[in-house]
Amino acid sequence: ELHITSDRQKDASGDLRWVVTDMAGAVLKQGEIPVHIPARTSRLAHTLNLADILSSHGAGNLLIWPEVRVGSRTVAENALFFGRPVELKFHKPQLALHVSGSGQHYDLRIDANAPALWAFADVKDTPATYSDNFVAIRPGRTAVIHITLDEPMSPADFHRKLTVRSIY
Repeated sequence: ELHITSDRQKDASGDLRWVVTDMAGAVLKQGEIPVHIPARTSRLAHTLNLADILSSHGAGNLLIWPEVRVGSRTVAENALFFGRPVELKFHKPQLALHVSGSGQHYDLRIDANAPALWAFADVKDTPATYSDNFVAIRPGRTAVIHITLDEPMSPADFHRKLTVRSIY
């Protein structure tokens, strides 16, 4: 079941999209439906029938990537799985990092060749604010983390102190 929760004060309309992948990132099923999103509600938006995929791939080898788009903007996205995280059959993601910025403001773009769950950035021993962290990265999609440092740092020092990891 895919539910949509809205804390907005006005109704909206958009699209609910989903992609089902295996743990290597291969797309097994996908779809999209238009949705009406009533203000201040939480409701069932769609039910997926995945019995065939579950029986052929197993619960530990599946991920569901739902997203809600209103107009051209993604307003919600998630990574869902069956069972407990310890049962997932992770593949080693090759994380590709692209850094831009200087001083106190840096943008980190992360790509992965396999699903990378709970990916996070850290600038060692440096007080900073992260726009997001512990993100789920789907192959073919780029995660973007905006990092604001409390004190300016040179790009060379930023690169030297930056680490990015995932649950793998």
